[in-house]
Amino acid sequence: MKIKFNLNQIFCTFSLLALIISQQLDTKTDHQVQAIPLDSIAQAQGTNIPFEVCVDHANFVRPNPQKHVNRLRSDNHYQGLSSQEILNLPPWKDDFFYFSYYAGLNGTGFMGFEAGLWSLSNSQSKSHDKCVDKLIENHRQDQRNPMTQLWIFNHKLKQIQWKNNKYIFILEYRGKGFQVINYRKTAWDLAQDQTVWFEFVDTKGNRLGGCTEGWTCPIRKK
Repeated sequence: MKIKFNLNQIFCTFSLLALIISQQLDTKTDHQVQAIPLDSIAQAQGTNIPFEVCVDHANFVRPNPQKHVNRLRSDNHYQGLSSQEILNLPPWKDDFFYFSYYAGLNGTGFMGFEAGLWSLSNSQSKSHDKCVDKLIENHRQDQRNPMTQLWIFNHKLKQIQWKNNKYIFILEYRGKGFQVINYRKTAWDLAQDQTVWFEFVDTKGNRLGGCTEGWTCPIRKK
């Protein structure tokens, strides 16, 4: 009996050590890539929101405008549009996409197509699809999705701040690239009946605009 008791003690000790090591490793994870908690986050005003960089294609450049027009016209949905009308579609012109909930395959699919994401390589397209799947996994029929997903062109997200019940996205302009970002809504946001909007600032604090409606919006150039 004494031997059995000692073996149990040893097993419990190793289990506890493994748990402690695991927790220590988790705390060393950078705030930009750590796993997002399952529920919304209770966030104090003026603090940072953790986020996950699901995709970062740093060298991605949208296709040539004429190639883009030709590609869209190959689809029946766009054959009646002029070249200028195609190039004036918000997903093509805007650099910031906001998905507070999953818009369905047609919603995200058409927006990605109109934005020029049809030019992603096969491997890039697969990684993008996996990110969209994460948003789908958190989709809830009876309540707001606790996750928000961002698609960002030509900028790199550096930080998300929560100030005055609004999200502040701090962006670094790089003139190319495509990111997919996931973050959890604050508990205050999730309790609202309408979308909580946001503003953009550069790394020096200069305001670059914001979103107040729709799925996409421009980021003002300095």
